[in-house]
Amino acid sequence: MFIIPTAILETVFYWWIFMSLLSTIAQVKNRAQMVKLQMYYKFLIVLIVCAAISVAVIVTQMYINQQKRKKERDRE
Repeated sequence: MFIIPTAILETVFYWWIFMSLLSTIAQVKNRAQMVKLQMYYKFLIVLIVCAAISVAVIVTQMYINQQKRKKERDRE
């Protein structure tokens, strides 16, 4: 029911976080802080994995809702 608005909100948050993180990575790279750079790259990988899982969950929810609606229409 609220899948699309939730997906849009999540996308905005992920976009905001990714843009801020990429800006931070650029600053850290310019300052040659290698330990922090490694840490931020690992965090970037974690965020990418979380975003992929989030997309998979949203697609699954949309599929399940579609199947439920189809079954309800078939009953009528």
